[in-house]
Amino acid sequence: MQRFLSLVFTMGMTIVLWSQTYNGSSGTITANNTSYFNISVSGLNPENISQTFGLESVKVSLTSSDTHNLILILIAPNNTEVILTNQMSWGSQFINTYFNDNGIYFMNEGSGSYTGTFRPDENIGVVNNGQNANGYWKLKIINKNGTSGTLNNWSIKFSNTPSIPVNFTTSDLPIVSINTYGLLIPDEPKIYAFMSIIDNPSGLNALTDTPTFTSHIGIETRGNSSQGVVKKSYGLTTQDGFGTDINVSIFGMPAEEDWVLIANYNDKTLFRNAMAYEMARRTGRYASRTQFCEVFINNQYRGVYHFGEKIKRDNERVDIAKLEPTEISGDNLTGGYILKIDKEDPGGEPGFISPYQPVNHPNGQVTKYLYVYPDAIDIVVEQKNYIESYVVGNFENALNSSQFTDPTLGYRPYMDEASFMDYFLINEIGKNVDGYRISTYLHKDKNGEIVMGPVWDFDLAFHNADYCDGYLYTGWAYEFPCDYDYYQPPYWWSRLFQDDLYAHDLHEKWVFYRQNIFSDASMIALIDQMSAEVQQAQARNFQKWTTLGRYIWPNPYPYATTHAEEVASMKSWIIQRLHWMDDNLPNPVVIGIEETVQSRFQIYPNPIRNQQLIIKNTQQLTNESMLEILQTDGKVIYKSFLNPTETTTVIPFNNISTGIYICKISDSIGSEFFKIIVEP
Repeated sequence: MQRFLSLVFTMGMTIVLWSQTYNGSSGTITANNTSYFNISVSGLNPENISQTFGLESVKVSLTSSDTHNLILILIAPNNTEVILTNQMSWGSQFINTYFNDNGIYFMNEGSGSYTGTFRPDENIGVVNNGQNANGYWKLKIINKNGTSGTLNNWSIKFSNTPSIPVNFTTSDLPIVSINTYGLLIPDEPKIYAFMSIIDNPSGLNALTDTPTFTSHIGIETRGNSSQGVVKKSYGLTTQDGFGTDINVSIFGMPAEEDWVLIANYNDKTLFRNAMAYEMARRTGRYASRTQFCEVFINNQYRGVYHFGEKIKRDNERVDIAKLEPTEISGDNLTGGYILKIDKEDPGGEPGFISPYQPVNHPNGQVTKYLYVYPDAIDIVVEQKNYIESYVVGNFENALNSSQFTDPTLGYRPYMDEASFMDYFLINEIGKNVDGYRISTYLHKDKNGEIVMGPVWDFDLAFHNADYCDGYLYTGWAYEFPCDYDYYQPPYWWSRLFQDDLYAHDLHEKWVFYRQNIFSDASMIALIDQMSAEVQQAQARNFQKWTTLGRYIWPNPYPYATTHAEEVASMKSWIIQRLHWMDDNLPNPVVIGIEETVQSRFQIYPNPIRNQQLIIKNTQQLTNESMLEILQTDGKVIYKSFLNPTETTTVIPFNNISTGIYICKISDSIGSEFFKIIVEP
């Protein structure tokens, strides 16, 4: 043991800095095992540690062929455990490596020889809880590698500038507390745990309040690249006391058993995912319902998360028919199915590969479909053959054929166009670098077409990626510019734009959405709404996770120093993005779409000669309609609204050059087109 007493004189005052350091045992870090190393603390003065005098830091020096597979855990005399680091980057040694809650960088942000001060994964300050610190302190090292290492030395330091826990008293968000009974949460399989939720009707929640919801759960970490960040996301299943999965309603969401806790670590707004899902719901599509919350795991504060629905088949989620293994013929075989285009899990995941390569495939890139429902274990051969035949043999073959625009022989009988358009527009508003190529879901109901969605994974969208042009408000995400990346968008999206009717209808849908749910004002209001929901809690989140003001992959420069600054940056970018899409979304005029007997409108006279154009409603309109007159190059020369309470609208049509024009009338039901001939 070493003790140091320092006197510091400043402004005529004497400040006493008192510190006491204790050194521990060293030894071999056993391969594929857990090793314990002790420090015996005695004579600590004062002996009860708190936020005025307590543990300040832990110092470790070790060598290992692969620090990536080491987990370091500090255990206090009262058995309080603190994870110092779990899943670091690659390295070989710690040289005088300090863990201190005042550190900025986490161990997974380093590599090679770790030297200096790092912020522990969990907060050291929780041990400064009034306990008697005299006794045995332990360093627990879990070695998941097949090679042993050596702990050269380690020590703990107490002082009157101790580590202090995150200042948490009450929250205006629900509190989700998870107890794993001392177990680490693995990637898989799920471990047993217990979850409590405090969500008071008053909207104010404290840890000491009585839980409003409790459940046994199975829990595991989730995600692909997000597995490598220090703030983990989790998948969980609600269970009864015997470990049987049970459906329950949480936060008023429809009862189910599978849920997710999403960390949004790389997203400094904390709400990019939740915002994208709300955008999808506003188009009438299903998207995961979410609830912001603050999370504690084993009494350690973990920050702001969103609690949400996992994508799965359910009447209240992806509402498609249940498909039993015995349903292998006839109509029963036609649905329902959920597929995804995504990164494969380690070891590979069963699915099928499209024979049509992405537009960019210099390295042999392919599009692979993975089974989600039925999953790879439950799906039977007949079902595999059917869904592959439908997606590739029907949809993709038709889309790739020379007659792909034909309403009968082309792709239209096999895909739900409106869902493809909604999916496209939401991903493009966000300029989502992960869109189309990973985290991309599609589904098919019994006797149904392919439906795109639900949308998923937008934490790197909305100006939050510094690679592959993700930070630019210009350019299309579906034209992914990084051809070296293995994961490329399927060729569909480029092919669809070769169909003028599809491109035109997409533009019409965009124009309609821009008047309401995706208008500048609506988008700014949505961002403000999301920001307000996390406003109080975000300060604690960034006290725990020190990401503000510095680069966290893949944040584009400049790096926001406050949450408000990050939100303001998103607002500025998204307005520029919307206006760029206004100006660049193709809008070919489709000639030959004539008035039909089912039309809700009559237009006359036609041809017209320097007269007034009359629009007459043939049936009562239910909402306001927009009328546009376009040249054949797509340029709008006249625009107005049709009042649903009036049966006739008169439009001045004099001083118009001779030629062919298109009259388009749009409302929430759809668009109708009329060819107008102007004679000399």
